[in-house]
Order: sequence, then structure tokens, then C-alpha cells
Amino acid sequence: MLGSSFHVPSRVAPRTDLRGVVVLATALLVTLAGSLSPQIPERGAEGGRPSTVAGRVLDHESGVGVGAAVVSLGPLVAGSRGPGTRATDDEGAFRFVDVPPGRYLVTVTSLGYRALTDTLEVDADSEVRVAVRLSARPIALEPLVVTARRRPAFMGGFDERRAKGSSHAAFFDRDEIEEANPRVLSEMFTTVPGVEIRRGGLSDSIVVQGDPTTSRACRPDLFVNGNLTVVPEGFGVDDLFPPRDVEAVELYTILHDVPSRFRGPSRCGSLLVWLREEGEGERPASWMRWLAGLVALGATVLLAR
Repeated sequence: MLGSSFHVPSRVAPRTDLRGVVVLATALLVTLAGSLSPQIPERGAEGGRPSTVAGRVLDHESGVGVGAAVVSLGPLVAGSRGPGTRATDDEGAFRFVDVPPGRYLVTVTSLGYRALTDTLEVDADSEVRVAVRLSARPIALEPLVVTARRRPAFMGGFDERRAKGSSHAAFFDRDEIEEANPRVLSEMFTTVPGVEIRRGGLSDSIVVQGDPTTSRACRPDLFVNGNLTVVPEGFGVDDLFPPRDVEAVELYTILHDVPSRFRGPSRCGSLLVWLREEGEGERPASWMRWLAGLVALGATVLLAR
């Protein structure tokens, strides 16, 4: 048709965003590079791969390993962290793994040794071997005071006779007498088999079996400081020997067990009384002077009749 036209709009090609393509391509390259690159371990404080620190703690004089020593790798800079602390084994060996490269403060301590402190340089990806020698240090202790009671010289053989032991003998030393704190000496024997304490009259009497072949009970022979002693009539060991004056006592309840040098004429066992030396305890005079006073008192009573 003349005088008229048909306009067909032309197709316009879509517009391309170049910036998006660049970003996408960059991300793809980074991902591909990460998958193809070798994995690198974490670096330490000063860069580089972790290392191993191992060694032994030795006695300086003998060279023998020191067990249970404490080895610490600490930081030189306050606020940072070190690999930690290890205890040595029986051979004195220790080992730190995954130690970042750098400089560390090494401290080694052990009971009975002087503490050692030094610095250690650890390179990257290395194994450091260390030998630490400790010098012995005397340990200061409180003074040890040992108190031993000295046996009187005339008591020779008491401990040996007691060590041999006997089912028909009883032994008590000063410590045991003080612990028992008896009112009278005969109370020390109340639980000894074959012993009877007869109380009454002027004194208490210690009576023993004596001869096992007979049923006769009798008073044992008395030895004072190793010497046979005759007790005045009407008196007993409780009258003559207060417990505070006695260093030790031995009582043999049958003749068979009595040492030969302590067998008396009655053949009825033996009682051995060992008195404390002059100056010990609180007794005002020796037993001989006290015994003489008792004998004099007895004589006075007899003469007064």
C-alpha cells in the first residue's frame, strides 16, 4: 500500500556484565589453585615447621639418669605460651613434640639437686637433642636428736638374755616401767604366767612355780645388781624397791631357765632387780642406805619387845 510503511523493530542483543565474569573467573582460579597446591603445616611462633626436643637428665658426678626430674620449656616473653612440662622416666629421658621454632627458657628441677635454668634455640623442622647434667645439692633437714638410755655397766647381758626369750621369764626395762607406772614393783608381774602376788602382812610377796616337777610354790631368790641379796624378814621387794629406783627387772619362774650365775640356794627361780645408777631419778639416797635404814628399823622393833 503506497504511502504507508511497516516498521519491524530490530532485535537487540542482550547486554553482557563483564565485571561478574571477572569475579567468577577469579574465584574459580583460586579454588583450583588450592586443590592443586601441597598442604603446608601450621607455622610456629617465628615461622617454620614444628620440631622435636628430646634428651636426658643426668647426675653430674655419676652420669646416671635422674628419674622423676621436671623439665619445662617456657616462653622468654611474658604472656606467651611454651610447649609445657615433662617428667623424666627411670632413665632420665624426656621428649617434647610439635615444638614451634623459637627461643625457650629451659628449667630442670629434681629433689636433691640444684635447679638448672638456661635458654634453648629451636630451629624449624629439626630434632634437638639435649643432655642436662645436674649437680647434687645437700638437703637441709632439722637436726635429728636421738636419745638413748645408757645401761649401767653392771647390767651387762640384760639385752642378750631378753633377746633369747623364754616362756618362763619376764623382762621389763626402764621405759616399760615408766609406761606402766605401777604403784609397786610387783604390779609389773601380775599378768606373767606362773606368777602369784600374795598380798597381806607387812609386805607383798612374789611367788613363782619354781620347780615344775613339784607343786611347791615359793619365793624366788633375789639378786640386786647381780649380787645375791637376803631380804630381811617381814620385808618384800615392794618395800625395798620403789619403781622409780629400778632400771630393769628380770623374773625367772622356773629353775631350768635361770642363767647359771643367777641361781640361788632356794632353787626356786630368780628375781633380778637392776637399780638405777646414783644421780638418776629422784631418789634421795642409794638403795643400800635405804635398805640399811629398814634393817635398823626392824632391829629397833625387835629390841623394843
